[in-house]
Amino acid sequence: MSGIARGIARSFVNGSIVRLSRTRVTGETPEDAKTTAGHLLGRGYSVTLAYWNRDDDSPGTVVSNYERTLDVMKGMAPGSYLSLKAPSFAFDADLYHRVLIKARSSGVPLHFDSLGPEDADRTLDLIARHTPPPLADIGFTLPGRWRRSVKDADTVAGLGLPVRVVKGEWEDPADSKADPVTGFLAVIRQLAGKARHVRVATHNGDLAEQSIRILQQAGTPCDLELLYGFPVRHVFPRVRPFGVPIRLYVPYGHGWVPYCVKHVRTRPGFLWWLMKDQLAGRYEDGFPDRVAAA
Repeated sequence: MSGIARGIARSFVNGSIVRLSRTRVTGETPEDAKTTAGHLLGRGYSVTLAYWNRDDDSPGTVVSNYERTLDVMKGMAPGSYLSLKAPSFAFDADLYHRVLIKARSSGVPLHFDSLGPEDADRTLDLIARHTPPPLADIGFTLPGRWRRSVKDADTVAGLGLPVRVVKGEWEDPADSKADPVTGFLAVIRQLAGKARHVRVATHNGDLAEQSIRILQQAGTPCDLELLYGFPVRHVFPRVRPFGVPIRLYVPYGHGWVPYCVKHVRTRPGFLWWLMKDQLAGRYEDGFPDRVAAA
């Protein structure tokens, strides 16, 4: 494909995602995220708020946004928590303490997102060395795509951390062809019967159903966590029989469209998935009212 053709294709993809995302993005401020969260909480869902920073944001800017988010989360329904990205504040222990102190004074748990494989050890070290006990209010994410995650599952379960399991965006340099679905289930099985709580984070209905069944059979508390903005209609019927809580990960900031663009480049069917969901009706209509259902 010529450079001109690639540019046209890129413009089409980016423009399509922007149009599709207009009803799926939260906004750029913590207050925007709070508004979206309020709608979801009112319908019986739990929420996770997360600031998706720019690449050129300074660590101080990122932490200031985390602190603003904690301010708007005061008094939010129990179970709501804030997600962090340790590389975005340079794994700085002093900055982490600022967020941790404010979070604990606000009664809001924290959870560390997963980024690249090279960041996992430094994030675990930050938690283990710089978090005064108890650690039950600090979560950690394990990607099924990484070979190391099965071993890490024992580590985080031993620390008593709530765990989010994802397929993962970054390849494992030790096994670039690893199947993320197979790895996801391997991590789930390793956590079953051991972990304090597992957050099953996938929009794949088959994978969500299998994972929740494994965890429930082992007596491990769990919930389903979905990314706000991604299609949800097809996964709800698969998990409804299990009666698990459902939470929405609600990002705000500047990262949603770039995140989708990255997905389209690596998974060409992703844009079609979004388009089909858009054709099915308003995004909000895809959320059944769990309060009424209960």
